[in-house]
Amino acid sequence: MRTLTLYLVLASLLQAQPVPGVIAPKGWFDLKGTAAQSWIFGASFSGPNLVVGVTGGNRTEIVVLNSEDFEEIARWRLPKLPQLLGAASSRIFAGYPANGNGYRVCAFELDGASHGDCLSLDGQPEAFVSIARKPVAVASDRLWELDFTQKTANSRPLSILISEGPLLAAVVGENLVRADAVSLQAAILDTRTGSESPLTLNSPGLASNRLSRGSHEALASHVIAGRRDEIWLVRGRYNSFTGLLVDKISTQGKYLGTVTPQVPRFPELKRSPAAGSLIGNPTGHMGTRLIAGAAGRFVLIDPVVRRCAWFDDSGF
Repeated sequence: MRTLTLYLVLASLLQAQPVPGVIAPKGWFDLKGTAAQSWIFGASFSGPNLVVGVTGGNRTEIVVLNSEDFEEIARWRLPKLPQLLGAASSRIFAGYPANGNGYRVCAFELDGASHGDCLSLDGQPEAFVSIARKPVAVASDRLWELDFTQKTANSRPLSILISEGPLLAAVVGENLVRADAVSLQAAILDTRTGSESPLTLNSPGLASNRLSRGSHEALASHVIAGRRDEIWLVRGRYNSFTGLLVDKISTQGKYLGTVTPQVPRFPELKRSPAAGSLIGNPTGHMGTRLIAGAAGRFVLIDPVVRRCAWFDDSGF
């Protein structure tokens, strides 16, 4: 898998910049019942439920939470840590590399029941989405329609190659949006007609970041389906003291505005770097490496301390 690196900008560099549409979290919670050494390796929404993958101590678990109150409704064990975790069409998908360039995708119900045999793919996907209520695996140059009843994974080439950095993908309305996290080269596929075209993802802030970013710096960390036909693009560069920057862009490529979800700060999260490490948390802000969005919810996830902060879509 290609590695996505997020860059934290010192607050002093951005103090003079205006902060658009600041949104405070509605609440936060810690993932319960996990060992101290456990960490969150993935998160995704499956309908109204938040699916979280947790691993540590030779144990890998899936935790399913109700997005209304984030109460746990299911917890079960995976046989081994997957390379890719996703949820679509009220199912949970775990992806594993196979021999050569192959890949294996296994499906589970929300309660952990296996959905038949795993499917073999002739390539490596980077996301799972739901199109017309059917699960689909997505890569930079193709998609696979997953049918666990017929035990088939039909491969379909895509006309626009997204190839430089990690792939970001989301289904927005009736459209599949794919974007390169580093360059923000993007394409939009009309799932009703099958036609695909280039898509411009830009904003005043992104235009500025393009001029000053490093050669491998990700312009975006996540692409999320917003309300109606809105794309919510989370910028890779942000300031913990002011918050994340989320650009709202239409499926026609029109910039609609920017909002700033606050990054919560907790005294108990402050820590000095461990011995031999330069990484600590002197400010106590949550990490935001994982973000899940859907069902009217936007959730920041700190994978190390397993703390989650959630927003509803009223501020967006």
